Amino acid sequence: MEPQFKVIEKIWNAQLVAVDNNPITVANVVIGVSFVLLGFFVARRLSRKMGEKLLPRLFPDRSNQVIFQTISFYIMATLLVLTALKFANVPLSVFTVLGGALAIGVGFGSQNLVNNFISGIILMIERPIKIGDFVELEGVMGNVEYIGFRSAHVRLVDNKHIIIPNSDLLEKPLLNWTFVNDQLRTTIKVGVAYGSPVERVREALLSVVSRDPQVIHTPEPLVLFTDFGDNSLNFELICWIRAETMLQRKKFDSAVRFKINEAFTERGIVIAFPQRDVHFDTPIRVALESRSDKI
Repeated sequence: MEPQFKVIEKIWNAQLVAVDNNPITVANVVIGVSFVLLGFFVARRLSRKMGEKLLPRLFPDRSNQVIFQTISFYIMATLLVLTALKFANVPLSVFTVLGGALAIGVGFGSQNLVNNFISGIILMIERPIKIGDFVELEGVMGNVEYIGFRSAHVRLVDNKHIIIPNSDLLEKPLLNWTFVNDQLRTTIKVGVAYGSPVERVREALLSVVSRDPQVIHTPEPLVLFTDFGDNSLNFELICWIRAETMLQRKKFDSAVRFKINEAFTERGIVIAFPQRDVHFDTPIRVALESRSDKI
């Protein structure tokens, strides 16, 4: 057994490279990598505990909590990694040697990574979006749940999650529905049959949203007579509501349509439906035949 231990010990103490007359052995590499992994794990756990216990007391805004939790993670991870390398007897000058050899490859391979990292810092400083905002990017709509140094996590209206690179949030047109507050404008379109009393239609539409607690009355709800359609008189009910998600807006629109249908029924107003007139260019002869059945 002793020869086997000697072989293992020889491999464990085998020198891989020397930097500034400081030998780097297999033992140094294994211990260094182990401490680096342990450092990242400890930093992640500590930053998460800070986010759960300490930061909510210091910063009521969830966005600020996430920002400081992310920054604290990277600071603690850097300090723990440097301490681990020092403990493993790995000099920092080794990164100069490795950096010189990998500079070109890393330069080309990390362009997107650096771009997203810098974009993440800009997002956290300027805060064009924050946690909980309802955003729309190239037809994708959802609520922001996380903003990191590389990407943002957005929960879509159908409860799916999409990972968006930070650079896309800065370089592409982004619609933030709740940038200032949670007030959204919604529009309900309805068409009534020709001959309907338009003032009664207007009164019915306003009565539907006048007592709704979700409706904001400054600015006041508005009814527009938009067009004389082919089959209907077209109206739009416009109002502002408080909603943080698209689902809340859709539920409000649905409830208003139920109420509109009920209000029109009570007032004898007919909701229009498509009608088509068929014209024949050639005459059609119609003959009426009468016959008597014999018994």
